[in-house]
Amino acid sequence: MPSPILYVAPQPSPVGMPFVPHPAAPLPMFVPAIDPKRASLLNQIDYYFSNENLCRDVYLRQNMDEQGWVPISLIAGFNRVVQLTNSIEFVLETVRLSNVVEVQGDKIRKHNDWVNWLLPRTNNATSSSSPTPPNPENLAASLESVGLGGAADQNRLNSTGVASPGEALLSKSASGKLKN
Repeated sequence: MPSPILYVAPQPSPVGMPFVPHPAAPLPMFVPAIDPKRASLLNQIDYYFSNENLCRDVYLRQNMDEQGWVPISLIAGFNRVVQLTNSIEFVLETVRLSNVVEVQGDKIRKHNDWVNWLLPRTNNATSSSSPTPPNPENLAASLESVGLGGAADQNRLNSTGVASPGEALLSKSASGKLKN
């Protein structure tokens, strides 16, 4: 049996639509190249403010103000930045090219989601703008308030006055230090 012959009619061209030829290749676009030193600096600062780094870099996050701004002088003092330049003005000019950070005066912050990287502020009346290290005395007081060395712990002692096997009882010495 012979195969059927099909006829496909040509599609009519749209009426009123002029034919506009497209160029075979896109027009060249010239992007000014930045020097390698500036490119390295930009990559480094973009990395400092990347999600990957901010997850681990508590120091940088501690130095953010309430609006997420960090002094450019802090960034300019980082070892890898110092290896590339000692000019704060060069650093400022470079970060203005970034898509990761934004600049305001002599401060920079992560663009868009800076609020996600702010550390919670403590509500101490004596708190200053610089972070304070934890105080061992405050830690001991916090542990006591949880119940260490209290009446509930005294009930765990057996008749000989010794904690049950596998349990340790912490108490505070006269110097204020915890002891077993």
